[in-house]
Amino acid sequence: EDTAKGNTVKMLGKAKALPSLSMPKIRKNRLIEIVPVSTGCLGSCTYCKTKHARGKLGSYTLEALETRIKNVLQEGEVREIWLA
Repeated sequence: EDTAKGNTVKMLGKAKALPSLSMPKIRKNRLIEIVPVSTGCLGSCTYCKTKHARGKLGSYTLEALETRIKNVLQEGEVREIWLA
C-alpha cells in the first residue's frame, strides 16, 4: 500500500529465506516435474528490476533437491524431472 502511494519501502533485517520446495504444485503436464535449483538473480543487469522482485541469487541445498525429487517420485505419476 505504501509503495502505491509513492513511498519507498525498504526491508531491514535478515535476508529472505528461499521459497520452500515442499509447497504443493499444479503441473501443466502431469508427467513432468520442474525442480528449481536456485531462485533470484545476480543483479548485474543495469536495466532490470527483477532483482528487486526476486531478491539476490540463492541456491537450494542438495538435500532439499533430493527430498523434493524423492517425494515427487513417490507420487508415482511423474516420468521426467527437469532441473531449472
